[in-house]
This record gives sequence, C-alpha cells and structure tokens, in this order.
Amino acid sequence: MTAPRWHEEFAELWNAANSLDEFVDTYPRQIKRKSATVMASTLRKQGFDLKRFNTPRQQAAHQKRKIEALRTLKDIGATYQLLGDALGVSKQAIHQMLQEE
Repeated sequence: MTAPRWHEEFAELWNAANSLDEFVDTYPRQIKRKSATVMASTLRKQGFDLKRFNTPRQQAAHQKRKIEALRTLKDIGATYQLLGDALGVSKQAIHQMLQEE
C-alpha cells in the first residue's frame, strides 16, 4: 500500500521548513499549528521521517544557556573579538547579545 500524495507533500514541506510557523505559512491549504503538529505526529507513527521543531520555550532556554556560556567565557578572559571569531559573528553582535539578556 502506498502513502497518499498529501502525506508525501506534507512530509516534504515539513522537513523543508525551519519552524512550525514557516510550515503553516507555506502549506498550500489552511492549517492550524495544532492540526499540523498532530498530523506530523501521526505520520511519524506511520513511519515517516519528520524532523522535530523546538517550541518557543525550548528555544528561549537554549538561548539562555548560550548566553550563560558566553558570559562564563567572558569572565575567564575571552574577548568579544575572540568569541566573535569562534562563532563567526562580529564582536558587536556578541556585545549586543550579552547586553540584551
């Protein structure tokens, strides 16, 4: 038995999106966030390989851990320039990130 075409389309768009909001915006039919996550969960149970998106709460916690790590490195003597070079961003971006938190 082959999967219906919408399953394949759903899985392709889901894996191409970078966030749940982006998926909902690009899906050709009107769909709510909750419905999309339920459909993705159902397709995972059926064997489809669908990536998982972080929730906003998980993203905020991850960002907080990154900032704590940057502060620790700064406390042990790392410069904004050194941190920026290691992360591939400008020293101004490092400074701004530490100031915003």
